[in-house]
Amino acid sequence: MTNFRHLIRDVPDWPEAGIVFKDITPLLASPEGMAWAVDRLYEPFAGKHIDLVAGIESRGFLFGVGVARALGAGFIPVRKPGKLPRETIRREYALEYGSDAVEMHADAVAEGQRVLVIDDVLATGGTMAATCELFAVRKSPARQCLSNSNFSRVPSGCLTRSIRCCGTDPRLVHCGVGRHLLMHVKSML
Repeated sequence: MTNFRHLIRDVPDWPEAGIVFKDITPLLASPEGMAWAVDRLYEPFAGKHIDLVAGIESRGFLFGVGVARALGAGFIPVRKPGKLPRETIRREYALEYGSDAVEMHADAVAEGQRVLVIDDVLATGGTMAATCELFAVRKSPARQCLSNSNFSRVPSGCLTRSIRCCGTDPRLVHCGVGRHLLMHVKSML
């Protein structure tokens, strides 16, 4: 099976009016779909000496742990504010419908470690950009940012497996790390 679009459901007007939520639970429930997603995420980085995989809350955890295991790397949870028990560092970002922040433990990464950042959806790019900035602060810049799907409204011509532009957050477009997508699902917005 190579086309998994049917395993991603659109949920209109959630979490609020005008937003189309992409429900990946059918993909997660499919052994073939989940295996395909994890395999495609880690394969470009096999043998690249990735030290840590960072997964963005919460769906990035689901793919990030599998990718970390496949790469023989550690895993770092990047969480919403107030979810981690020790000292954290924080970055804020804009959402399509407000603002939020991401945090990680201040000691989660050592200077110079190679980090692979994973999330399930890249919409505006704000969450991914904020996460990459967390690693830059720790002098361990993220080497690659991965997303299972891009649901943003950017031109389809720039959406390839290894892309140079995605999302609308200028911090992501100019952060200088590679970005990879597994599939592009056009937004209904």
